[in-house]
Formats: sequence, structure tokens, C-alpha cells
Amino acid sequence: MRRNVRYRVVVRGKIAKRRAKKTATALIVVVAAACCLVGFGRAAGSVRRSVSSAEWTKWRLVAVDASGLPAASADAVVKVAAVENNTEMTAVDVATLETKISAAFPELRDVKARRNWLTHRLGIKAQRRIPSAKLVSRDKTIGYMDERGEIYKTEPEPPQTLITVGVPDGFSAGHFKPETAAFIKNLRDMDGLPAKPVEISPDKEESSFSVRLAEGSEVNWGGLEHTGEKIARLAQVYGQAAQKLVGPYKINMRYFEDGRILVKQAQQL
Repeated sequence: MRRNVRYRVVVRGKIAKRRAKKTATALIVVVAAACCLVGFGRAAGSVRRSVSSAEWTKWRLVAVDASGLPAASADAVVKVAAVENNTEMTAVDVATLETKISAAFPELRDVKARRNWLTHRLGIKAQRRIPSAKLVSRDKTIGYMDERGEIYKTEPEPPQTLITVGVPDGFSAGHFKPETAAFIKNLRDMDGLPAKPVEISPDKEESSFSVRLAEGSEVNWGGLEHTGEKIARLAQVYGQAAQKLVGPYKINMRYFEDGRILVKQAQQL
């Protein structure tokens, strides 16, 4: 029979120290993790308190910038938009400011204000209208038409070469029809006219137009159909009338499609 033999394990000193060191390191890691969790909890509490006060949602103004405009217009817009630094501005405040700028500067369109959440600068963008005509009623300027046919009230720097659009009393339309706007815009630069057009008067439906030339003749243009052909025929008729009649003339082109153009001396009417 075998006898039970007992063995005694002897751990050397170096190995014992190494195991103790590992155990201590593990304890340190556990304690550090616990501290981090405690710190995170405190930080989270701080964040919750900050969020509850909603401070991070507040946008405060540092400066105002205007772009897409001539220098003079940009400076004027910045002055109107300027508010005290560090002023809190909500989305409603920004929309109100856009309306304020649009009212103060009718010559601008598409006014947009945007808050930059990184720099806290308020950026304002707009487009400068290009005046194409001046609206007149009873010899009084009541507004201007831009290159899109939109009508606005005031123009700080109206060009001297603007064609005049005579409108009836009580005219309050916000824009002309696209074809009317294109005709008005291009009329002054059309080649072939016997004299420079200085005024055009559409009827209420914008279906018929009267054009006054610089030398005093008046042309009942009719509709906007056959514009190129009308210009060519008008030049011919004008030359023929000059051989028989003393101008200025009253020229009726309403029956152009029927092949008729009526010409009379203006003072006979």
C-alpha cells in the first residue's frame, strides 16, 4: 500500500512580493474607477443644473455683419440692426429685425438675418434691387419697379435714365406681370424705335400699352404680341408721316394684326 505523502509548497520571497504588488495595483485601479464614477456623478449634477437653467440655449450678440450689399448700404443696415452688445436674441427677435430692416430699406429684397452660435455674430444678407422704371401718378413719383417687376416705394439713388411708367390713381399692385416687366425693362434699349421712349402707361389689365416718345409722339402700342415687327413697322410709318405731317404724332397700333396703323398729328386730337 501507498502511503499518503504530504507536500508543502514553499513560495519564494520574490514571487510573493510580485503577487502582492499585482494585488495592490488592482486595488488602486478599483479605487480610481470608483473616484471617477463619483466625479462623473458630480459633473453630471452640475450639467443638469446648467441645463435646467437653459443658459446654453441663449444666444447673446457680440457684433453685426452685413454682406452682399454696397458698402454704403451695408453700413446703414448695420446701424439700423445694431443693438447693445451681449443682448439676448431669440428667433422671434431675429424675425422682427428682418422686418424692421425691410421696412427701413425698401430698395433691398430677401433680407435674412442669421445667428452664428460659435462667434455670436449676427450676419445679415440681402440683395440690392436694380431699378428699371419709375412709377408716376399725376406727375408724382409713387414708387419704382425693379428688374423682377416687383414694385417698391423708395429709391435712394434713382438713375436719371429710368423710363417712367404712368399708373392710374389708386394703383397698389405689388408687381407687374412678368411679360409686362420685361417689356418695360427692355423698351428703353430697343433698337429701331424712331425716338427714345420716355414713358409707358399700361391699362389696369396690362393688356394694352401707350408709349410716349421723347419728341412728343404717342403710340397706342396695343398688346405685347409681335413686338419686333411692330418696332420695324413703326419706324417705317414714322418716316412716311414725317414727309406729309408735322410731328409730334398720334400713332395707333391696336389694329396691327389687321394690317392697319393709324397716324395723326398729335395737336389735332
